[in-house]
Amino acid sequence: MFPEKLNNLVEGFSSEQILVPYRPGGWSSQQVVHHLADSHMNALIRIKLALTESVPTIKAYKEAKWAELLDYDQDCS
Repeated sequence: MFPEKLNNLVEGFSSEQILVPYRPGGWSSQQVVHHLADSHMNALIRIKLALTESVPTIKAYKEAKWAELLDYDQDCS
């Protein structure tokens, strides 16, 4: 459901539009889309660890650094 709604939001964006930050100094729409996927993936892993370990350690991740990785450069329009 969420992926479909997200796709509907950005499917009309041109290659140039999706690369424009949504606010000065902010991420592009493309980076936000990739961040949402990463955030959901991390949440799932954290929940599974919490359910299966007696003393789970919730590891943070550096979202800004992840946004600099190559997979964030892939066109999602």
